[in-house]
Amino acid sequence: MFIKLSDSCKPDFRTLQKFLKENEKRLRVEFFPPYAPELNPQEYIWCCWKKNFFARRI
Repeated sequence: MFIKLSDSCKPDFRTLQKFLKENEKRLRVEFFPPYAPELNPQEYIWCCWKKNFFARRI
């Protein structure tokens, strides 16, 4: 499961912390660098989509 938070989600972070604490034996938390598009699955999909979709629109 991936959970990606932006700065606008800071109020919800306490809820997430509680959830993680309750499930710490089942989950592993890893933090991404602030800007790392190569590690972001959404960026990978967007990049592939742009290459394939816009390549056909000439």
